[in-house]
Amino acid sequence: MIDADAISKAVEWISTASLIQLFGVGGSGVAALDLYDKLTRIGINARYSQDTHCQMLETSSLNENCVVVVFSYNGRTKDMIEAVELSREMGARVISITRYGDNPVSELADIPLFVASNESLARVTAMSSRLSTLAMVDMLFACLASHMSDRIQPIAARNTEIAKRRRK
Repeated sequence: MIDADAISKAVEWISTASLIQLFGVGGSGVAALDLYDKLTRIGINARYSQDTHCQMLETSSLNENCVVVVFSYNGRTKDMIEAVELSREMGARVISITRYGDNPVSELADIPLFVASNESLARVTAMSSRLSTLAMVDMLFACLASHMSDRIQPIAARNTEIAKRRRK
């Protein structure tokens, strides 16, 4: 299910983009927020809002130098489909992270990445779907950190120094 070529291409796009715009709501929003936190810690210009109206408005500033990462476990959330469509209209490249199988979000994406789909879509809480999506975030980030290790070493050192200052 893990497409190493797709992950490599996604890493290359993220490492060279002028802006990474993240989309996700609910349990998928948790994964979007996690990736936002990871990217900003290594100096990548990323943007995420939990408000779907703000997410839609943020598409207006996208261009061909931007990469969108959209999280939607079922791949059928209306707001996420609209976010992908608007992002593509603005020229941004789109990476999707959805459950394995056919769905509108992954079909619209330039690079579809898939997670395990063993959780019912009629679930009460997003447990295994959230965990599999967070695992994909960790895998993507580990590959990105390895790819950009020279660039992020000084940033990581600064972050460590800032954390030390905060403990005093």
